[in-house]
Amino acid sequence: MANKQEQDIKDKARKLHFNSIVVDTHADTISRMIDPPNNTHGIHDDPDQAREHYPIEDQGVDISKRLEDGHLDLPRIFEGGLGVQWWSCFVYSGYIAKKETVDRSLVLIDALKRFEKMHPEQIGLALTAEDCRNMVKQGKHAVVPCIEGGHAINDNLAILRQYW
Repeated sequence: MANKQEQDIKDKARKLHFNSIVVDTHADTISRMIDPPNNTHGIHDDPDQAREHYPIEDQGVDISKRLEDGHLDLPRIFEGGLGVQWWSCFVYSGYIAKKETVDRSLVLIDALKRFEKMHPEQIGLALTAEDCRNMVKQGKHAVVPCIEGGHAINDNLAILRQYW
């Protein structure tokens, strides 16, 4: 009897999950797409080396394929029913000069936009709740781009207005 009840609860939960718009509000995955493996967020042991190598582009993993590590890739996004993800453009400010945080943020945004163009049938950039709902209805994963950390605007509100 308990097994049937447990299975009924699991079935109801699965149905609820896959009939809902599931949202996750934070992923640092963009860095993995462009930085060499084992170089989380472009962090280097030596700050001078970090400045010398920013921005690093397209040396990362291909998240359009199932990965053995990490938390996010397109196959698992769809298998898990993740409809909307906030994709964070995170710049580790402790290792790079202030001006370079803006450059790095732009590289991350560009990587996300290029990824969307490479996979237009699977994902789309979403800037509003309506965008998210529409993409999920179309069977796409809604990508909400965001910038993590105020240092990414270099104390300049004009830069903030230019990001999007």
